[in-house]
Formats: sequence, C-alpha cells, structure tokens
Amino acid sequence: MAISTKFIGVDLELIKNRNFDIHMEYCFSNHQIFRVENSDNKLIEFYKIWTLKEARVKLLNLGFYALDMASDESLGAFGEIIKCSDKSFIYSVAIF
Repeated sequence: MAISTKFIGVDLELIKNRNFDIHMEYCFSNHQIFRVENSDNKLIEFYKIWTLKEARVKLLNLGFYALDMASDESLGAFGEIIKCSDKSFIYSVAIF
C-alpha cells in the first residue's frame, strides 16, 4: 500500500536467480536488453527495469500486455534494494 498526493504505482519483487530471457524477449526494448546484457550485475539490472515497468503499468491501470510499452523515459520513478533477513527485495515507484 502507498499513500501519496499524486497518482502512484508501486512494484516489489523478491530478488532471486531465474531465467528471465523470455520476459526480456517479450517485454523489453532492444535498449533495455542491451542494458541487462552489458551490466556488471545482470540480475539486479533486470529487476530494476522489470519493477519499474510493473510500477508504471499499475500507475496507468493497464494490463500485463502493456509491459513492453512502459518505457524508461516516461513518468517520474525511483527504485531501491531492501535487505530483510537473508532475502533481498527491489521496489520501484512510478509517480504522475
């Protein structure tokens, strides 16, 4: 849950190793795929982009089909990694 004086979308994900190639193929732009593939930490870069896309989709009240349209450049946003016991989470917030 989030409280704001503006429109807001939030996504939180548990950071875990997984094969995310299929997600990138269908939901990421070529530039976003390039960012992940050339990152020092591919897993974190994937989750940064993924959570930001989901936060924007929620903000705009769109469905999962719209993940490929949630670009990096639209709407204000930020994200952060949170550690809780032995788990790490990443969240992103999109604000309009």
